[in-house]
Amino acid sequence: MTTTPYNAWRPENKRGGGSAGGRDLVTIPNARALDESAKGLRCDFGDGAEHWVPKSQIAPQSEVKRGGDRGFLVVPKWWAERACVMRFSRPASPWLALRHTRHRLQELNALLAKDDPARTIIRTICDALRQDLGLTLAGTGGGGDGKGGASAAG
Repeated sequence: MTTTPYNAWRPENKRGGGSAGGRDLVTIPNARALDESAKGLRCDFGDGAEHWVPKSQIAPQSEVKRGGDRGFLVVPKWWAERACVMRFSRPASPWLALRHTRHRLQELNALLAKDDPARTIIRTICDALRQDLGLTLAGTGGGGDGKGGASAAG
């Protein structure tokens, strides 16, 4: 396995959380944290290479934060460019910022029987949230995956 350099660090982002504060973030789907050190995660993005990601560059809404985690890794765009991992990324969806809302809707949806009419209400709420966030509804089909879909109503 090859390893990407761990030098994509900007000192101005060391304090104050300026790196992952919400501007110009990208999402790397299907990331897997293989291991972690005190300052970074060793991740696999599906290319057979190891990529070291500084913990200071991982956004709060990221699903991958510790060794063993799998899911969406959300990092600043500048870091993804400097670490040469932009080919794995896509723009971060505002839907990811609603992590707690999505989880509560998913829990509620799981409690209901498949034929319960309340599932339609949950789907309507998810659609309204996506509209408010400016995400497209056509062909999303659910998925809570940062692509504009919501798995809570699925």
